[in-house]
Amino acid sequence: AMMFYKRALAFSPTYADAHYNIAVAYAERKKVPRAITHYELAARFQPSHTEAQNNLGVLYKELGNFERAIACYKSALAANPRHHQTHNNIAVVYTLIGELHLARHHLQIAVDLDPAYVEALNNIGVLVRDEGDIVSAIASYEMCLRVDPRADMAAQNRLHALNYVDGIAPNTVFEEHRNWGADFLARVESEMHAAAAHAVPEVAEILRGWARTCDSEPRGA
Repeated sequence: AMMFYKRALAFSPTYADAHYNIAVAYAERKKVPRAITHYELAARFQPSHTEAQNNLGVLYKELGNFERAIACYKSALAANPRHHQTHNNIAVVYTLIGELHLARHHLQIAVDLDPAYVEALNNIGVLVRDEGDIVSAIASYEMCLRVDPRADMAAQNRLHALNYVDGIAPNTVFEEHRNWGADFLARVESEMHAAAAHAVPEVAEILRGWARTCDSEPRGA
């Protein structure tokens, strides 16, 4: 695919989508400087290219350049104010630099735009937890789990938060942890059996062995 995108640029060096696709390919290969170069070119030749601006922000955030990341996210939102992923992404950076009111603002917009956006719902929980509002954090995690019962990060965050709620008995918290662990292991075992059903015989036997291990009794040293 890279060859065809480069061929397209040979005919049209300002073709923004070709630069964008090359950038995606470089990012997948962990060649970040090259990815940034082509995302920058895509954004230069098409300033309204929301995905290029958003992905550029992601890379700068990963590099620790929060100021540049925020600038890219703002450019993405200027092009498309309804891009809910960018609202979530800029909220993450604002949280990292301590601008919690701006983070909350953008997370709420992300959820308003997409009420089933699990990542933003979980991030709202993390934000209010860090502000000390454990009860509201748990409510956000539970809303996230209603949308996606398999949202493991939200489930783990909820279990952790339960330890800090006054009035909940330690035994109740323990049962919540044990029930989630049992459900998680059952799901892993089910997924392994499903994968084994479609795997070649050698791989299938390995997967079945792992599934049996998940279902076995704990062993001592």
